[in-house]
Amino acid sequence: MGKAELIVLGCGKDGEMKMVSRDDKLKKLEERQSQLKAQIQKLRAKESTEDRKRDTRRKIVLGAVLLEMVKSGEWSDEKLRNLLDRKLTRPRDRELFSLSVESKELVSAEPPKE
Repeated sequence: MGKAELIVLGCGKDGEMKMVSRDDKLKKLEERQSQLKAQIQKLRAKESTEDRKRDTRRKIVLGAVLLEMVKSGEWSDEKLRNLLDRKLTRPRDRELFSLSVESKELVSAEPPKE
Protein backbone atom coordinates (compact mmCIF):
# COMPACT_ATOMS: atom_id res chain seq x y z
CA MET A 1 0.00 0.00 0.00
CA GLY A 2 2.96 2.39 0.31
CA LYS A 3 3.44 5.34 2.66
CA ALA A 4 -0.25 5.96 3.43
CA GLU A 5 -0.70 2.31 4.44
CA LEU A 6 -3.56 1.68 6.85
CA ILE A 7 -2.86 0.46 10.36
CA VAL A 8 -5.23 -0.82 13.00
CA LEU A 9 -5.25 1.30 16.17
CA GLY A 10 -7.62 -0.90 18.10
CA CYS A 11 -11.27 -0.89 19.03
CA GLY A 12 -13.25 2.33 19.28
CA LYS A 13 -15.72 3.06 22.08
CA ASP A 14 -18.44 1.43 20.04
CA GLY A 15 -16.40 -1.79 19.77
CA GLU A 16 -15.65 -1.42 16.08
CA MET A 17 -12.15 -1.73 14.71
CA LYS A 18 -10.69 1.67 13.94
CA MET A 19 -8.24 2.09 11.05
CA VAL A 20 -6.08 5.13 10.38
CA SER A 21 -3.18 5.83 8.06
CA ARG A 22 0.34 5.99 9.42
CA ASP A 23 0.54 9.66 8.36
CA ASP A 24 -2.60 10.46 10.35
CA LYS A 25 -1.28 8.54 13.36
CA LEU A 26 2.06 10.39 13.16
CA LYS A 27 0.32 13.75 12.84
CA LYS A 28 -1.87 13.00 15.86
CA LEU A 29 1.15 11.95 17.94
CA GLU A 30 3.10 15.08 16.94
CA GLU A 31 0.14 17.27 17.96
CA ARG A 32 0.01 15.49 21.32
CA GLN A 33 3.77 15.96 21.73
CA SER A 34 3.38 19.67 21.07
CA GLN A 35 0.58 19.90 23.65
CA LEU A 36 2.68 18.07 26.24
CA LYS A 37 5.68 20.35 25.61
CA ALA A 38 3.44 23.40 26.12
CA GLN A 39 2.11 21.94 29.39
CA ILE A 40 5.65 21.24 30.61
CA GLN A 41 6.76 24.77 29.75
CA LYS A 42 3.73 26.23 31.57
CA LEU A 43 4.44 24.16 34.70
CA ARG A 44 8.12 25.15 34.72
CA ALA A 45 7.19 28.83 34.37
CA LYS A 46 4.74 28.51 37.26
CA GLU A 47 7.38 26.80 39.40
CA SER A 48 9.88 29.56 38.61
CA THR A 49 7.34 32.24 39.54
CA GLU A 50 6.57 30.48 42.83
CA ASP A 51 10.31 30.20 43.59
CA ARG A 52 10.76 33.95 43.04
CA LYS A 53 7.77 34.71 45.28
CA ARG A 54 9.17 32.51 48.07
CA ASP A 55 12.59 34.16 47.73
CA THR A 56 11.03 37.62 47.91
CA ARG A 57 9.00 36.63 50.98
CA ARG A 58 12.14 35.27 52.71
CA LYS A 59 13.91 38.57 52.09
CA ILE A 60 11.00 40.57 53.47
CA VAL A 61 10.77 38.39 56.59
CA LEU A 62 14.54 38.58 57.13
CA GLY A 63 14.44 42.36 56.81
CA ALA A 64 11.57 42.54 59.29
CA VAL A 65 13.53 40.40 61.77
CA LEU A 66 16.60 42.64 61.45
CA LEU A 67 14.52 45.79 61.89
CA GLU A 68 12.84 44.31 64.97
CA MET A 69 16.26 43.40 66.40
CA VAL A 70 17.43 46.99 65.92
CA LYS A 71 14.21 48.34 67.41
CA SER A 72 14.48 46.06 70.47
CA GLY A 73 18.16 46.87 70.98
CA GLU A 74 19.45 43.35 70.21
CA TRP A 75 21.37 44.88 67.30
CA SER A 76 22.61 48.43 67.19
CA ASP A 77 21.55 50.80 64.44
CA GLU A 78 25.25 51.46 63.84
CA LYS A 79 25.96 47.75 63.33
CA LEU A 80 23.14 47.51 60.76
CA ARG A 81 24.30 50.66 58.92
CA ASN A 82 27.90 49.34 58.82
CA LEU A 83 26.67 46.04 57.42
CA LEU A 84 24.63 47.81 54.74
CA ASP A 85 27.55 50.11 53.93
CA ARG A 86 29.87 47.12 53.43
CA LYS A 87 27.45 44.93 51.45
CA LEU A 88 25.40 47.28 49.28
CA THR A 89 27.20 48.14 46.06
CA ARG A 90 24.53 49.33 43.65
CA PRO A 91 23.89 53.09 43.78
CA ARG A 92 20.13 52.57 43.80
CA ASP A 93 20.35 50.28 46.84
CA ARG A 94 22.72 52.61 48.69
CA GLU A 95 20.49 55.62 48.07
CA LEU A 96 17.52 53.70 49.49
CA PHE A 97 19.32 53.56 52.85
CA SER A 98 20.81 57.09 52.58
CA LEU A 99 24.33 55.74 52.18
CA SER A 100 26.99 57.66 50.32
CA VAL A 101 27.15 56.57 46.70
CA GLU A 102 30.63 57.98 46.06
CA SER A 103 32.43 56.27 48.94
CA LYS A 104 32.48 52.81 47.43
CA GLU A 105 33.55 51.17 44.20
CA LEU A 106 30.05 50.59 42.99
CA VAL A 107 28.64 48.11 40.56
CA SER A 108 26.81 49.95 37.81
CA ALA A 109 24.14 48.61 35.54
CA GLU A 110 25.83 50.36 32.64
CA PRO A 111 29.03 49.00 31.06
CA PRO A 112 32.14 51.18 31.44
CA LYS A 113 32.59 53.86 28.80
CA GLU A 114 35.67 53.51 26.65
